[in-house]
Amino acid sequence: MTQIFSNDPVVPYKTTKINPLTTKAEIEGLLARWNIKKYAWNWDPENSDITLNFQVTEIIEEKEVNVVVQLECPHIYDKPSRRNPKLQINWQVSMRVLYWWLKPHLEYHYLSQSTKLAMFLPFIQGSNGKTLEKTLVPRLSQIAQGQLVDKATIEPDSEMALKEYELLKKEKETQPSREKAENCE
Repeated sequence: MTQIFSNDPVVPYKTTKINPLTTKAEIEGLLARWNIKKYAWNWDPENSDITLNFQVTEIIEEKEVNVVVQLECPHIYDKPSRRNPKLQINWQVSMRVLYWWLKPHLEYHYLSQSTKLAMFLPFIQGSNGKTLEKTLVPRLSQIAQGQLVDKATIEPDSEMALKEYELLKKEKETQPSREKAENCE
């Protein structure tokens, strides 16, 4: 993975002096504003890990659906210098990027009347602990070619995913026989 440095001309908020803990509090206020009440942080900057998890609840087809969204704070590094030769994450800039990414996504969800699930789909965490992005992106070429995704890839512990998988499998098995029947007519 490419490292991104705070002196890159494309990186926003590089001159921020806002403390990461202040930004954390602002993010929590943002979540409260949009009625997201259940959230947790993995706050371990010493080990290069700041992750925000929050629960999204939606009513879909008259059923309440609860999912966990997992957002990893991006790592924006300061270039090593003679004064500070160690490569370090600039958490001030990184946390501002997270804040300014999250804020418009929550606003757009409301203004476009879409679901929060749709806004955060790649970041929904499965029961296996992986986000959909990390689970499905490596398999996109197979999915794009119409190949079935195996049960374990979708969600190993999900009954709904297994049912969907079985339906897709049956549909795929019956598809060639339908085509033959149509060609005979």
